Amino acid sequence: MDPGLAKAKKAWRPSAGIAPHRVGLRLSDEEQACLEARARAFGISVPDALRLLISGYEPPVGRLDRDAAREIWKQTRGIAVNVNQLARRANIDGTSAVTREEIAGLRAEVSRLVSTIRELAGLES
Repeated sequence: MDPGLAKAKKAWRPSAGIAPHRVGLRLSDEEQACLEARARAFGISVPDALRLLISGYEPPVGRLDRDAAREIWKQTRGIAVNVNQLARRANIDGTSAVTREEIAGLRAEVSRLVSTIRELAGLES
């Protein structure tokens, strides 16, 4: 768990036990889904997520969920395999065996991976 998250959770937890106030809130389906997704991404309950938001906690920018992390890992592994194949061919047959098109293709794959990471992290392109 993020150290800032653990510290923020300690700050809003009442020391005497149960919090005395209850709040009712109506959300649209989209708002509810967003709230649940954010709470799930940080591994906390929806009420805990609301408490953190109220306390002013700001989660680290660019935190990715598991599916996004798996996708990045899959793309990175694919690029690594391609680099290894090109390096092996260059070592066996000489550097002239690796074409400019293959290098350009690899550069395009890396560029796509960087774009995917930026998109998943919520950063501008």
